Amino acid sequence: MWRLVWDLLAMVKRFEKNPILTTMDIQPSHPGWVVECVLNPGVFRFEGKTWLLLRVAERPVQLAGKVSFPIMRDDGSMRVLEFDQKDPNLRLNDPRIVGYNGMNYLSTYSHLRLVCSEDGVHFTEPTDFPTKIFGKGALETFGIEDCRVSLIEGVYHLTYTQVSENGVGVGLMQTTDWRNFTRKGMILPPPTRIAPSSRKKSAGNTTACTAPPASGWAAILSGSPPPTTSCTGGCTTASCTPERTGGTVPVWAPEQPPSAPLLAGLKSITAPTTTTATASVPSSST
Repeated sequence: MWRLVWDLLAMVKRFEKNPILTTMDIQPSHPGWVVECVLNPGVFRFEGKTWLLLRVAERPVQLAGKVSFPIMRDDGSMRVLEFDQKDPNLRLNDPRIVGYNGMNYLSTYSHLRLVCSEDGVHFTEPTDFPTKIFGKGALETFGIEDCRVSLIEGVYHLTYTQVSENGVGVGLMQTTDWRNFTRKGMILPPPTRIAPSSRKKSAGNTTACTAPPASGWAAILSGSPPPTTSCTGGCTTASCTPERTGGTVPVWAPEQPPSAPLLAGLKSITAPTTTTATASVPSSST
C-alpha cells in the first residue's frame, strides 16, 4: 500500500503557483450574492483548449444577526430563505448545513461554471460562450455539484451530484458541443455522490464506480445509512460485492420509502430531455 502511495507521489508535481483559481476570479450569478467556494472541477479538452467545469458555491451576502441561503423552486426560480440567528429552531452545528424546524438545507447553492485556458494554467470565463449550468427539477433544488467529465465515443458524459430535500444522488448529462445538453436524470440514488465514468468500454459496458459517503452532510440530507460501494456497468474492482457487479442501480435500503419526486426522477432516466445552455440565470426572490 505504502509503495503505491510513494509511486503516486513521485508521479505528481504540484504547480508552484497554486491556486490557479480563487473565489475572486469568479463572478456570482446573482446581484447581492457572494461566491464562497470554487472547487472540484471536471477537466476536459474541447476546441483545442483545456476546460474546467467548476463547482461554484454561493449565497447572499450575510447580514448581521441573520442566516440566509438560496434554494431553487421546482419551476427553476430561486428563493432566498432567511432566519434570525437567535431563533431556537435554528441549528448551525455544521457550517455546510442549516437546520431549521426539523429540515436540513445547505448553507450555499452550487451550480456548474465553465472556464477555459490556452496553456492549462491561466483560466478565464469566456464571454462568447454559455458558461453556467444550473440545477433543474425537484431532485436538484439544493444545487448541482462536483461534476466529472468523460469523453466516450465522441460524447461528453457529465456525472454530477444532485442535491435536494430528497437526498444526495448522482445525475447524468450528455453533450457533444457544450451548448446543448441531454439530461438523463438520476442514475444512482441517495445517498451517493460523484460517479466518474470510465473513458473506455469493456464488453459493451461503461463502468462507473463511486464510494457513497459514510457520514457527513450527504448522509444527513439523505436520511439513511449508505451502502459501502456502488457500481454500475460491470465493475470488477475488489471493493464491489457480487450482487452489485454488472447491475444498473446500487443496492439501496433507506430508512424511509423514497419520496414521489425521487421516484419521478428515477423514472425520468428513460425519458431524457434536451436543453440549450444559456448565459441567463434563474430569477431570485426572498
